[in-house]
Amino acid sequence: MCVAGIDLSASPKKKTCICILNNEKRFFKVSSDREIVEVVVENSAEVAAIDAPLWLPPKSTPWRSCEKKLIELGFRPLSLLLPSMRMLAIRARHVARELEEKGVKVIEVFADASKKVLGIAGKSDEVDAYACALTALKFREGKYKNIDGIILPEK
Repeated sequence: MCVAGIDLSASPKKKTCICILNNEKRFFKVSSDREIVEVVVENSAEVAAIDAPLWLPPKSTPWRSCEKKLIELGFRPLSLLLPSMRMLAIRARHVARELEEKGVKVIEVFADASKKVLGIAGKSDEVDAYACALTALKFREGKYKNIDGIILPEK
């Protein structure tokens, strides 16, 4: 079983980090949406966990219900009123559609929450992508909580 964790950047100008978990852990740094899809599909990932919002609320709304619940649980997501978060969500939605068209199940995750739940320390693109991949694995195993669309792993 192969899964992918994607620490997506808001713009192709900054590299996106992908962690592929199969029998081993491998990292890829890519720029374009096409490259992201190629890495995930060529590695036969069944599930891809993206650390980005996959949909946006109306422009005047800073939080979706899932972020409100994450805040209640003690996590600190960024407001979707930030222009960079809106850019990230638009890109994530596009990448998710492309992956789904290729038969990959896509889930939305919040890497900081996954790291806290799983006891993972560190602040780097690789650590975030790895936390996303572990969350995808937990999702595949049925060991997760769905927080109004954001998937949190269970310990």
